[in-house]
Amino acid sequence: ADALVLLEPFAGEAHAEVALLNGQFSDALNQLVDLLRRDDLDYYQRARIEARIAEITPYALEQRRRLGPGEA
Repeated sequence: ADALVLLEPFAGEAHAEVALLNGQFSDALNQLVDLLRRDDLDYYQRARIEARIAEITPYALEQRRRLGPGEA
């Protein structure tokens, strides 16, 4: 069970990457932001997730601008 708990942040990151690859930038961004709320992330996990959020945010904002706030 301990190994599964350690893999949960990686599963969340993987889900975000799948959403990103499917063009669902807002979903990917939301997944990563939700992961940051966890208090069991170590420094490296948190830094990796924050960097990915910084990378995805401009694309999510552009997608929301093009589609409208309710559709992205």
